[in-house]
Amino acid sequence: MFFPNSMYSYIIRDPQLDINGICDKIEIVNGNYYPVNIKSSNPPLKGVWDGDAVELVANALLIEEKFDTEVFVGFVEYIKLGDRRPVVMDVSLRKSLFKVLNEIKEITINKKVPKVEINQKKCENCEYEAICINNER
Repeated sequence: MFFPNSMYSYIIRDPQLDINGICDKIEIVNGNYYPVNIKSSNPPLKGVWDGDAVELVANALLIEEKFDTEVFVGFVEYIKLGDRRPVVMDVSLRKSLFKVLNEIKEITINKKVPKVEINQKKCENCEYEAICINNER
């Protein structure tokens, strides 16, 4: 199928996991759901960035719950290069998501402030640069 049925900017929530998000795109082919994240950044040489993969698996879990299905693969589209890369939703990736969710709970519930890793290239484009870097000093 050249143009699969798709849903764009689909808002989805899972109260059990207490997460919500907006799936950039969900493609439906032969009853299978495929989350697609669209990124304007440059891709790594191979695969996808770790953060992109974790975001994609979060979308996959939301889709699984909402549509009572299983998601085995998703895609990250790096639009600068017109490159679409597959991501397998394996156990390791799913564990990475739950690790991130636990870290977020530590921050929000236990007020544990994480150590900031300063990266000048990323920091200069971040809206929180002034707050974040001032807290590190």
